Amino acid sequence: MAINKAKAIEAAQKLIGQNKLKEAVAEYQKIHKEDPKDQNTLNALGDLFARMNNIPDALTYYTKLADIYVGDGFLVRGIAMYKKISKLEPANTNAMERLADLYTMQGLMTDARAQYLTLAEAYLKTNATNKAMEVMAKVLDLDPSNVKIQQRLADLYEHHGQGPQAAQIYRRLGEHALQGGQTDEALKWVEKATHLAPGDAEVLLVQAQLQQRTGKAAAALATLEKIPNLEEHPEALHLLLKARLDSGDASAAEELAEKLFAADTKNFAAFLEIARHAAEKKDGKRAWKVLGRIAEPALAHDPGQLASVARRVASLLADSVEAAELAVEATRKAGDQSGLLESLARRARLAEQAEDFARAKEAYDELVTLQPENPDFASKLRSMREKLGEPAVAAEAHAAPPVMVEHAEAAPAEVELDEETLAYVNASMTDIDLFSSYGMTDKAIELAEQVISRVPSHLATNEKLLDFYLGTGNDQKVVQVARRLEKLCRKAGNVGRAEEVAEMARRYSEKIGKEAPAEALAPAAPAEAVHEVDLSAEWATATEAPAEAPAEAPAEIVEAPAAAVFNAKEAGEEIEFYLTQNLTDQALAAIARYEEQFPGEAAVAELRARVEAAAAPAAAPPAEAPAAEAAPVEAAPEEAPAGVAAAEGEGQTFEITLEPQPAAPAPAAGPMSAGDFFADLAGDLDAALAGAGAPPAATKPPAMGAPPAKAAAPPRGKVPAAAEAPAGALAEVFEEFKEELGEVEEVEDPETHYNLGIAYKEMGLMEEAISEFQKVVKAAEKTGSSSHLFQVCTLLGVCFIEKGLPAIAVKWYERALKSPGLDEEGALALRYDMGVAHEQAGNRKAALDCFMEVYGANVDYRNVGERIRELQGAS
Repeated sequence: MAINKAKAIEAAQKLIGQNKLKEAVAEYQKIHKEDPKDQNTLNALGDLFARMNNIPDALTYYTKLADIYVGDGFLVRGIAMYKKISKLEPANTNAMERLADLYTMQGLMTDARAQYLTLAEAYLKTNATNKAMEVMAKVLDLDPSNVKIQQRLADLYEHHGQGPQAAQIYRRLGEHALQGGQTDEALKWVEKATHLAPGDAEVLLVQAQLQQRTGKAAAALATLEKIPNLEEHPEALHLLLKARLDSGDASAAEELAEKLFAADTKNFAAFLEIARHAAEKKDGKRAWKVLGRIAEPALAHDPGQLASVARRVASLLADSVEAAELAVEATRKAGDQSGLLESLARRARLAEQAEDFARAKEAYDELVTLQPENPDFASKLRSMREKLGEPAVAAEAHAAPPVMVEHAEAAPAEVELDEETLAYVNASMTDIDLFSSYGMTDKAIELAEQVISRVPSHLATNEKLLDFYLGTGNDQKVVQVARRLEKLCRKAGNVGRAEEVAEMARRYSEKIGKEAPAEALAPAAPAEAVHEVDLSAEWATATEAPAEAPAEAPAEIVEAPAAAVFNAKEAGEEIEFYLTQNLTDQALAAIARYEEQFPGEAAVAELRARVEAAAAPAAAPPAEAPAAEAAPVEAAPEEAPAGVAAAEGEGQTFEITLEPQPAAPAPAAGPMSAGDFFADLAGDLDAALAGAGAPPAATKPPAMGAPPAKAAAPPRGKVPAAAEAPAGALAEVFEEFKEELGEVEEVEDPETHYNLGIAYKEMGLMEEAISEFQKVVKAAEKTGSSSHLFQVCTLLGVCFIEKGLPAIAVKWYERALKSPGLDEEGALALRYDMGVAHEQAGNRKAALDCFMEVYGANVDYRNVGERIRELQGAS
């Protein structure tokens, strides 16, 4: 019998709140048994086992989740999950290798090289020299031009009696030299490779390519004949065909092509090559004969290659209607418009010469459609119509066909938006899609609701919101949005869609009526909502601030449903999630927010009691590292952008004493260079870390929100120290590897680094997220591009807040304020968050200045008035 997933999750959450982790695992395993690929369940099980210090089982579930991400094509999320595994068990060589492979697939070659070197070093320290050499060979695949290191590694393979492996390196060196036109150099390497592996197919193929390139067609033929199972090597067959053609043995080439084609009609490439060769030799008749043999399968499977040859043959056989027809058909199917114009013009001319005016008219008619501005085509078309006795047709018929006019008139007539609102909506829709793609449904819903509050008639956002609520199982919201959408669709004239959503609203209203008695017990959102790690609230806050300014909101905002009603169920789920993730400070910050929004609410008081009661057991540490899991001694500020929760697996790195710091200097006028900016940040970071080596002070803040698994990482996760300093020739090569590869400049796509930073941040890997976001900033500085600059600078501020480094966060918020195109509301949100950061850093004067600036622009902004009163009262 199928289990009730929502009830199982609710039961597990309650058990976690009671610190009954084993029982919670049992509940989640029921879900896992029924749905083994449920991503949230896998992550929850991994987290629970990590909290229980059961590292092997935690790794099992994390690895399953990582493999699902990769299998579904979410490589960035796969990278982030394997990074999480590596931090939990640093000696996990499987995770190291998967990370390196995924970096390579994403085009992050610098990261891939670094990861492969880490893996090779791990193997060297355990004396696994063969595996180390395999990994170093992979590094060389990423840098084939490094001849010196390639040769050293090949020599080592020979020294260890691994001739075939050495031969493959020499082969790659030969290929690289051949591609660079260095035939003498290529010959040297190929001779070494053939000496070590005389029967290797890949080595023989490179040798044949070299012989073919140097005009030794007969020698190339002889070499190719030595390749075992030649028919299994398409590249070798292609080279064999060219060698036979170049040596003048056309009949042998056709015999090979016929043999391949007879085995499978999809193997027409050899015949196509023969036709191309004949066309190059100006033998149009022979080329046409070959094309006729393979026209049908080539049209079906590779019209582009066929079109290339057919056009050349048609130009050689200027009077062949059949050749012209094939060229037209192939170019049309290949989508080659310029080729189609040329081929149609040839076909039209031939038809006109043959006085086949109907066919000529058909061709000219298509030409006029494709190129209406060409007067010659229009003139020829009129001429063909006259010859056929047809009435004249107005030239405008082809000039501008009224495509989509009726559709455009029937399209939903949304309210025309001003430039500022349109920019806000477009940016928000992009962020909504981003949140949704990363599974952050709660954040997507929150942002969509804010867009609706500002532009209630925006159809696309209403449609997305309806989909989100359907997915999360929030039936009341489904009814509400469906009814609003029905009105909008009817106003826009889209009656069909209006009827659909009206029926949906009716069905869900009935469902709510039937389930009303049990509503208080059933969670509104399934696992996707329960388990989302809400580490991006501050980004949404910064980018969504316009929706919070009621002064500019349209009248429809009055309809905002139950805006002032406390949703105890959703709040309870949020708090339960924070507690399960050991994010006590995040939970306290959320409670403070609810207390501010709903003063005197009894349910909020109950939630606070639960958080305070759960704080002590939730923070109970494993024996290995009690300090890392002690209960927090400082409550998070109420409005900290991210709740000041330390990153997953990151908090220990930056456990520092945060004394009040001096006021941050006013930002210098004008933009800073990347070098100056990062140098300035380095100074702040050095200052923050200056006391790291001092004895722990009583006021030292603990790692807030860091999962117990990190603190409990067992000794087994470290590389054995028995072979700490690898010795011998391989160690020397490895050191050369690091020296040679250490200076490679980062040239990857900033978009990839941005997405990877988002994924790292979502999983709580703050160090890695910061690194990726900083790469985006550096790339923007180099290229002058402002893409993602505002979001990245804001996210960097948030990450440093979460790491307990608010002074550095201020720097990034200041940088975000200089982003091109930043609107007034976005700047207001940044000023507020900067004030929070200053306050956390102990810089009350700077915090007060920021809040006063916000207050001067909007007295109702968040709780800015209360913050000002608190700061003024404390001074």
